[in-house]
Amino acid sequence: MKIEFTNCKIKNVGVCMDGGSIVISIIHLSQGEKTIWLMQHMIPEYYEEIDKLPGRVYIDNYLVEKGSTNESGIIEFLKKEITTNLSDDVIEMLKQKLDWIESDEYATFNPTKKKLSEARRNALKD
Repeated sequence: MKIEFTNCKIKNVGVCMDGGSIVISIIHLSQGEKTIWLMQHMIPEYYEEIDKLPGRVYIDNYLVEKGSTNESGIIEFLKKEITTNLSDDVIEMLKQKLDWIESDEYATFNPTKKKLSEARRNALKD
C-alpha cells in the first residue's frame, strides 16, 4: 500500500495504555481516512495473539517496512504536521517516537514472540 502523505492532515491523535503506542488518524484527500500506528517499544516481548509488533509502524493494519518510502513519508509528514494544532504533550510524544524510528536501535530492534500459557489462554476465552 503506497500513500502520498503530501495530501494528508491529522484528524486526531490518541495514546494507548500499553506502554506508549500512539494512534494517529489522518485524512487523505483522495484515499479517505487512514490510521498510523506507532507501536510502543518499551516492552519488546509480545504474545502471539497480538496483531501488531512492538516498536513498529503500521498504516491501518499493514506493517510498514523499515526504511521504505512509506516509512520516510510518515516521518516527513509527522515532522511537518507536528507543529500544527497539537498540544505540547502530544508534540513531545510524537518527537520521541520519531527519534525512535530514526535511531540505530530501531533498525535492529527485534521483538520476541511469546506463547500464552494454557491457563491464560482459557482465561482470555471467558
